[in-house]
Amino acid sequence: MLWARLWPEEPRRILRKKPSPRRQLPRQSRRLSKSPLPRPRKSSPKRRKKPSPRRQLPRQSRRLSKSLLPRPRKSSPRRRKKPARKRKNNRSQTENNRMRTSALTYKAIRGILSGIFLIAYLAFAVTGFAQSPFRARVSGEAITALDGVGTGFSAGALLRISNPHLLEFSLKGTLTDYTLDNDSSLLYLSPELTCRYSYEIAHNIKRSSVFFGEAGLGYSIPLDDENDGGIFPVVHAGYSFKPLPIIDIEFFISARPMYPYGSSDDLASVGGGVGLVFQFGFKDQDGDWVPDWRDTCSNTLRGAIVDEYGCALDSDGDGVFDGIDKCQNTPWGCIVDEHGCPIDSDGDGVCDGLDLCPDTPSHIKVDSTGCPLDSDGDGVPDYRDNCPGTPLGCIVDEHGCPMDSDGDGVCDGLDECPQTPTGFVVDARGCPLVAPVERDEIRDAYDASMNIRANAMQRLDNIAERLRAYPYRVVEIGVYTDSEGSVIYNINRSTRVAEKVREVLVGRGVDVEQVTIKGYGESDPVAPNSSAEGMRQNRRIVFKYLKDR
Repeated sequence: MLWARLWPEEPRRILRKKPSPRRQLPRQSRRLSKSPLPRPRKSSPKRRKKPSPRRQLPRQSRRLSKSLLPRPRKSSPRRRKKPARKRKNNRSQTENNRMRTSALTYKAIRGILSGIFLIAYLAFAVTGFAQSPFRARVSGEAITALDGVGTGFSAGALLRISNPHLLEFSLKGTLTDYTLDNDSSLLYLSPELTCRYSYEIAHNIKRSSVFFGEAGLGYSIPLDDENDGGIFPVVHAGYSFKPLPIIDIEFFISARPMYPYGSSDDLASVGGGVGLVFQFGFKDQDGDWVPDWRDTCSNTLRGAIVDEYGCALDSDGDGVFDGIDKCQNTPWGCIVDEHGCPIDSDGDGVCDGLDLCPDTPSHIKVDSTGCPLDSDGDGVPDYRDNCPGTPLGCIVDEHGCPMDSDGDGVCDGLDECPQTPTGFVVDARGCPLVAPVERDEIRDAYDASMNIRANAMQRLDNIAERLRAYPYRVVEIGVYTDSEGSVIYNINRSTRVAEKVREVLVGRGVDVEQVTIKGYGESDPVAPNSSAEGMRQNRRIVFKYLKDR
């Protein structure tokens, strides 16, 4: 009868059974009946013996074949078994009901699963194993009545029509078995159509968690012929966890009436259970657990971690995707190998791409840029620096030692007077302690006969020393005269005096190219030429700094 209900188009003979005595009784007294009919004993068909080899030969040659064919082994006569005694059926009506309920339950579950696999196969055939919105669930649920009159168990299978949003429709088949306190049972086969709304609380590419609520209607089909069927409402709520994109594990609670709508009894029940959901038709060409219809990066390397759109992630930006990258958190700019690990050609601990000195010898200490350490900052690494304490700013040679071109004890680079002659005492800047010639004037330096006076010669000694101390400074020797004589005469006279002064300075060690001469004649007097004293003051020598050579 169960196959006739579940499969009305099943191409097999359905044998009609005679109505049991319980069916002939009134509905009220069916539960009190405890005398089920005994099942008829099935008789096994008799086995036909195989003919002996002699029987397969013609009749004329049977006698001749006695010596040729082996004789068949004589079998001992079988002993007839005594007929088994009929055992008395000492089982109670409750046990008979439970055995029959178990058999019906097995058949109902088999029918539900067969229907689900048939629907799934048709869905695959229609969609061509492409994007499929179907999900199947197998669940179990423990049920109890609110008034405490019984408990039960429900097992079901579900097909869910999914969509990209959080609203889904489900078609479910449930087999429910209630056991009441009076040892009677209620067995229903219930198809249900529900609508489900999910609220996502955590989302990941491969894992997500949602709370869901579900409501709908079902139709109960009684399998024990003692109760009424009909429409009933059902409500579910629960939590779903997705360990894999194609598998959901659901924990839920439900509420439904124990008797369908329109029944004479009115009793509600609640229950809780767990279900396992599997998605059919999950097509993922690149194996990144993102379905092809949502995968915007369809050729992702296998093993790479992807985002929700199927594109590979690269946290450290080294060009090797997460999941394949064996060296996470690689510094930005490093050159890496195929496994995402930095390459260090010179083995100094600084990866290529950030190493400013890629040819550092092995076992040499380097700084953060990959260059050998240079403690004094002179540009020569410590492993080649023979003078490790060089002051900062000094020009050094290839061995890291400071260079001192003028030998004054102040290294080149810090020497502000790099051409100081030998023998002069210098300060910390490398310059002699004598002051350079800027502008010096010697009045009454020579007489009317153009002879340099003694006081002027002493001044020239000092100026010669200062000029030698700064050999790179060029100084002009300018000579002025009084107004005695003509202008041209005075210019020629002042030029001859300037030549004499230059000869004196060169004789005291001054470079001839360090001084220039010029005769200014009677121009720019510093005193009136009306008196002898004023004329002496106008006969003067002026030293003026021009430039560095």
